[in-house]
Amino acid sequence: MFKLMLLSALVFVAPKGIYDFKVDGLDGKKKINFSDYKGKKILIVNTASKCGLTPQYEGLEALYQKYKGQLVIVGFPANNFNGQEPGTNQEIQQFCTSNYSVTFPMSAKISVKETTFTRCTSGCSQKARPNISRRKKLPGTSRSTCWMKKATL
Repeated sequence: MFKLMLLSALVFVAPKGIYDFKVDGLDGKKKINFSDYKGKKILIVNTASKCGLTPQYEGLEALYQKYKGQLVIVGFPANNFNGQEPGTNQEIQQFCTSNYSVTFPMSAKISVKETTFTRCTSGCSQKARPNISRRKKLPGTSRSTCWMKKATL
């Protein structure tokens, strides 16, 4: 009986789609509430400050500014791949704003191998699940590529 009640409680509070997610922001003060982005395309990007694709910040910021009313980009810094994001949240924020003038929302540093990012990108209902279909060059970059959701803006 207790297991059934616990399972019922978990089902009741489990996120049903991308708009049900809230994640800590990089600044440590605000949460990123995905329900604020209803009606916009959402591009979720795993970022790192010390990898070959770091210049993608410039292209991502250009994309964010160009489509600001229609698209939101949310960066998720992670240190899971060859130690490419070793800094603290404060260091990451300083790097992104000083070097690339990043204004799009950035989450607190996460592990992409753990549940928050995984649930946020693949645990959604079929309607809200990202449809990642191909690689595209980002504007303002010479060679950096990034997975992008196929969308018409």
